[in-house]
Amino acid sequence: MPRINLKKICSLFLGLLVINFTVLSAAEKAPKEKASVLFIDSRLVLMAHPIFSSFDPSTRRFLDTESDPSLIRTIGQEGVKKKVDALEAQIKKQTESWKKKISQAKFKDVKKLETQFFAEKRGLDKDLEILRGQLKTVKVFPERPAFSELRTIIPSIEKISLAVRHTLVKLKDLYQADLVFDVAPLLPKKQIDVNTSILSGYSIKSIWKKKSGELPENFLQWVGEARNYWANQDVFAVPVVCGAKDCRLEAVKIIKQAETGKR
Repeated sequence: MPRINLKKICSLFLGLLVINFTVLSAAEKAPKEKASVLFIDSRLVLMAHPIFSSFDPSTRRFLDTESDPSLIRTIGQEGVKKKVDALEAQIKKQTESWKKKISQAKFKDVKKLETQFFAEKRGLDKDLEILRGQLKTVKVFPERPAFSELRTIIPSIEKISLAVRHTLVKLKDLYQADLVFDVAPLLPKKQIDVNTSILSGYSIKSIWKKKSGELPENFLQWVGEARNYWANQDVFAVPVVCGAKDCRLEAVKIIKQAETGKR
């Protein structure tokens, strides 16, 4: 009866486990499908962001943010002053909290914690600068309580830009793509009026029957109306028919999930 080498069997079994675990881990990390080129519609991504949806074209400011002129109009100079004082107290309290956390952290974690602290403080410092600017503005222009400086919209724009960038990076990593491009410039802004009487005046077949170099009457008008007609058709909803993956709705989903998680 042959001897059973338990040591070899155990080694083989452990080796198979390691290989199996490695394969499973690689499968989890791999994208659901690879695509070299992806396309999104930046208009949809921007409109999916909660801050962007609060943009007021009449004032060219974002509602319920530091740039909102109604902030001064509704709470007045004293209200803005209270917001400034509260934010200064918040910055001071958080700075002390971070100092304590960093001083008690392990050496290998210090750099990471410092980076987080400075990123958070920069955001609060910007908010404080804007509120101080509004307080100064309302003092200098008391007759214009609904006014806010143009630069007050910059933090909101930066937040939206970072969210869009995060969305693009996540999509690119998810599909291991080489390129993500925007199809918004390729799509019509709105439905275009079409003169059907001109459009129905010719057929492609009748045009080809003409002698070489001879164009039908009003041919260029017909070409223009044909262009307008096709610009309105659903075929242009997919501007890249092949060679790229349509991630328009997926990009909207990613930015919505990210922003909902923050709130």
